[in-house]
Amino acid sequence: MAIHNSPSAARRAKLQAAGAAAGRPNSKAWTPYNEAVYWETRYAKAKGTSGNVEIEIDFKVSVLAQLIQDEGAETILDLGSGDGRVAAPLLAKLEDVAYRGVDISRTAAVIAAEKIGERKAKLEVCDFLDPEFSGEADVVLCLDVLYHLSSQERHDRAVEVISKSFRKFAAICAWNETVGTRFPVLATHVFAHELKFGEELEIEKREVPNAPHKTLYILRRAQPTG
Repeated sequence: MAIHNSPSAARRAKLQAAGAAAGRPNSKAWTPYNEAVYWETRYAKAKGTSGNVEIEIDFKVSVLAQLIQDEGAETILDLGSGDGRVAAPLLAKLEDVAYRGVDISRTAAVIAAEKIGERKAKLEVCDFLDPEFSGEADVVLCLDVLYHLSSQERHDRAVEVISKSFRKFAAICAWNETVGTRFPVLATHVFAHELKFGEELEIEKREVPNAPHKTLYILRRAQPTG
């Protein structure tokens, strides 16, 4: 399975090779940090990340597989695909679905390729928020990514990219409004699902088991009325 590097990923590789300091700020408020270096270092050291425990993974895979089959989707674009811990079991349940995973970390893409195996899949190392990025699919996934972004602007840009890239539905797993009650310093990282970009979106909410501060948001185009 080929792993593709975008020009922007190549630029990041130079930063990493130069030994740029990786270290995420202690505060979880929107604070700029080098996302590319941070995630490459984290995946390289740990060969994975925390979170996404088995019960969450099973829930996401079950819900998404059923939705994809019900919609007759043939293509998936996974934005912030990580190490494939959701994509691998999801693709194992699906047939004849083309998958494109995009992540900022090459190490994560390599781990994902090992998990997914030889399938009709493409893994790409790039930042999907770069202006030159383009992509469209029947289904767009962005799971546990938004609250890790380094600024409100990048969050809003991500929601815009997601909303413009799907044909049938998009699935976003993100923190909900309760996270501010549980962890006040994280309140700014709630998914801004009220954002609208050119058209109304219908939003269905599925609560994530074992994680009351998370919601799986299913976005669809609003049906015209009248």
